[in-house]
Amino acid sequence: MPTARDLCAKGLSSTRGTLLKRITTSTVYAVSVAGRIQLRPIGLGWTTAWLTQRLIWSRQGNSLRRRNMSSLQRALPAVGQARRTGGRASRTLRGEIPRVAPERWHEVSEQARSEMVPLIIDGVFADSKAVELWSPRSFADRFGDFEVSVSIDLPAHSAPYLERNERHVERMRLRRLVERLEEGELCYLNQAALEQFPGLAEELELSVITPPPIYSVNLWLGGPTRSGLHYDSADNFLIQAFGTKEATLVSPRYGRALRLLADAPSKSSLSPSELSGPSTGVFSRVPRWRGEVLPGDALYIPRGWWHYLASVDLSISVNVWHADRLEFKDHAEKILRAGPAVWARTARDFVWCGALGRPYEQHLFSPPPLGLDYYQRLRRWWRR
Repeated sequence: MPTARDLCAKGLSSTRGTLLKRITTSTVYAVSVAGRIQLRPIGLGWTTAWLTQRLIWSRQGNSLRRRNMSSLQRALPAVGQARRTGGRASRTLRGEIPRVAPERWHEVSEQARSEMVPLIIDGVFADSKAVELWSPRSFADRFGDFEVSVSIDLPAHSAPYLERNERHVERMRLRRLVERLEEGELCYLNQAALEQFPGLAEELELSVITPPPIYSVNLWLGGPTRSGLHYDSADNFLIQAFGTKEATLVSPRYGRALRLLADAPSKSSLSPSELSGPSTGVFSRVPRWRGEVLPGDALYIPRGWWHYLASVDLSISVNVWHADRLEFKDHAEKILRAGPAVWARTARDFVWCGALGRPYEQHLFSPPPLGLDYYQRLRRWWRR
């Protein structure tokens, strides 16, 4: 009786026609559609057939990725080493985020996006008016009377996502924010829409790196601040206009080792010292990519990649969410991999915050509970 491995081997060697095999007590049809094997179960053994299909798709997908990646590695040799550092095994567990020249980015950008490889584009905005003109003091002169929402008294030694939002948010004029930053306070103008500051968008020509669609362009102004480790649902560019930021990235496959918050599993409770210093426990075995984002540089962060950003001193950045997004099935797969604590909290918030409408604690830099989000999605679907 052939095993699942035998079926995979024979199925992968066939690109046309049909293949009929029996697995345990189940009969499955293996049909090649556009070169991709699909298994259709008949009778018993659904689980065996499904696992076999997953094995075949995995083998085919890996083969295709290797063929596509080879040309990217030829164009950018550093990617091969960085991918090995961020892969399943690494001796140093640390690697540098690959850096490319602006002209090379246009050659490799399509495959970098499809393979989800993070890159730093060296000095792509070095000659822009943003790098030339932007500074905290110039912002105070140009937009000093603008009232903005600011995160204040930020924690220096713990993840910001553990803090309650209302304790750290205050509205003030931008001039006052700059004064407090210059006095050394840990304050952050975070995720402020760039369009609310007249003239700034014209001083940063995004078309040199970013194809449409663009979902959101935001301004970030702060002192020696830290973002916390998290991932975003869309491809992201971090453009550094003033000051320097240190970036730490972790591949999506290591999410379960990152001490996820049960109510917001896109966020991690790992502290800045754990992320930037010598690591212990499970996280010590997680490969990390690191790099320095200088004025004029742009860091490409693929969707779903975990990232932690720390500014060395006063800093002005712009982030651009654009292009591809994680689909609902991608989010669902992340939740399934997150473990029982996340499953239980999501179910609890679905009922408690969603169905029963009970209040929840809003945490700093964090979305509403995932269970509530699922409940609201279900309601919108039901009303269609």
